[in-house]
Amino acid sequence: FGALDGKMFSDEVDYDRDWIDEARRYYTNIVGKYGPHVQALLKKAGKIDIKIICPLHGLVWRKNLDYLLDKYDKWSRYEPEQKGVLIAYASMYGNTESA
Repeated sequence: FGALDGKMFSDEVDYDRDWIDEARRYYTNIVGKYGPHVQALLKKAGKIDIKIICPLHGLVWRKNLDYLLDKYDKWSRYEPEQKGVLIAYASMYGNTESA
């Protein structure tokens, strides 16, 4: 998702500003349906001392690994990152919208 621009480590970029949306989209589209499998893997991985994460797509993680693992944990449990409410509506003539 985008060029690395010479930076290949997550600690060299503003991850929240430039990368988190793409990481979330990648997880949702490619990995999302395997949430229970991700949970099982995270449980196993929690027993080992991980030093670096080198994904097939995206930046290499050598610092703050818990940030990425926490995101995958939350995404794989299908929990929202922020509390909110979605109000979906259709308004053919605009009356519902103006209400």
